[in-house]
Amino acid sequence: MFRFSKENKETIDPYSYMPFGMGPRNCIGMRFAIVSMKLVVVELLQRFSVTSCEETQVPVELENQGFLMPKTPIKLKLVPRTSKGISAEQ
Repeated sequence: MFRFSKENKETIDPYSYMPFGMGPRNCIGMRFAIVSMKLVVVELLQRFSVTSCEETQVPVELENQGFLMPKTPIKLKLVPRTSKGISAEQ
């Protein structure tokens, strides 16, 4: 019998192999990825304003299952910010 065969799949503990670790000693790459994504969001919010558009559903209808999720995707528009004395190329 092979370890990753269909017959043996149910007997494998899902937490026996964790390449990025768990808890406070998990992989530093995961923390780096989260910080990088936060910086991307900051850059976007510094350069664009988030506004509603014609396709934005107001008020938002939520699913009434376990999580607070909208029934349809929330569509927003990113409008470039303009400020005096700063060119758009920066």
